[in-house]
Amino acid sequence: MASETTGAMAPSVIGEPTETVYIRNLNERVKLEELRPALRGTFKQFGTILDVVTLTNVRARGQAFIVFDNVESATKAIEDLQSADFHGKPMRLAFSRSKSDAIAKREGSFNESVRDKRKRRRKQEILEWQEKNQNADSDGEGGFGGDDVGHALPNRTLFVENLPVAATSDMVGKLFQAYDGFKEVRMIPGRPGLAFVEYESEAQSSEAMRGLQAFTLTEDSTLKISYAKI
Repeated sequence: MASETTGAMAPSVIGEPTETVYIRNLNERVKLEELRPALRGTFKQFGTILDVVTLTNVRARGQAFIVFDNVESATKAIEDLQSADFHGKPMRLAFSRSKSDAIAKREGSFNESVRDKRKRRRKQEILEWQEKNQNADSDGEGGFGGDDVGHALPNRTLFVENLPVAATSDMVGKLFQAYDGFKEVRMIPGRPGLAFVEYESEAQSSEAMRGLQAFTLTEDSTLKISYAKI
């Protein structure tokens, strides 16, 4: 049965192969109840699957683990499916550097207290994230109608505020196209100083946000950038 929890597994491209495949860059729009069976169906060709672990932590969405019965199956899966398209995005695969709960249980080294502590920490993170977003919504942060922007989960579209009133899509585009993956700028009709900027991937939009956050365009214009709500 698929699980929502995982040992404190993290990716390791180099090092000793393990029975567990770490997957990142999954399409976050795919619902969890659809994601697990879809992953199982994709990976079952390589061997017996002990567990499919999809992460619900708000900071770890788009990631999952496939726990195989043996190292050979995990190795073959990584070799054959590296960068394969899965729901419109290329999967990035690696061996997990930590032992999964399923393998630990099989070997008799499973520590239930560690798992329970991890669950409590993850639940607290989610509660804190929800509270932060509720407060932001009530304060009107993120600005545009309260439905399209704000403290959203990371995605490939950025919401840009504090642009000069006279800014055009061409002007904004010249600034953001310096970062890989730039696709387009969409100015917001009737709302000068605001725009959406879209990239090909979440990683690329995040890089642009880090590079241009608080960037000063004019004496009265310092960029404020957040993820758009999608």
